[in-house]
Amino acid sequence: MSELFLTTTDQVDAWRVRNYCGLVAGQAVYCQPFGAAFGTFGKAFSGGRVPELEKGLRTAKDQAVGSLSEEAAGLGANAVIGIRIDYETLGEGGMALMVCVSGTAVVLEPVAGS
Repeated sequence: MSELFLTTTDQVDAWRVRNYCGLVAGQAVYCQPFGAAFGTFGKAFSGGRVPELEKGLRTAKDQAVGSLSEEAAGLGANAVIGIRIDYETLGEGGMALMVCVSGTAVVLEPVAGS
């Protein structure tokens, strides 16, 4: 396992937790540019998908996961298990979206005979 392994599960088949390094978290906030909000609201009210917001959410999630990964690597972990992702709206009218990612940084090792 050369890269940091990330999973929402608490166990990984054929691997065992050798060491628990601690809780790690990452956050990112996405604010839609004010001018773009008008077009977005029109699409939202008409019942369609809003690609601009979807792209912003993906970017914010990737940034939050990146922060979590950096923190875990700094603790000497090779994996983060039990990852949870939460989304919250912030500000008046929910103009900003916050993504919070958390999990447990661990050192995994292969189970003998697997």
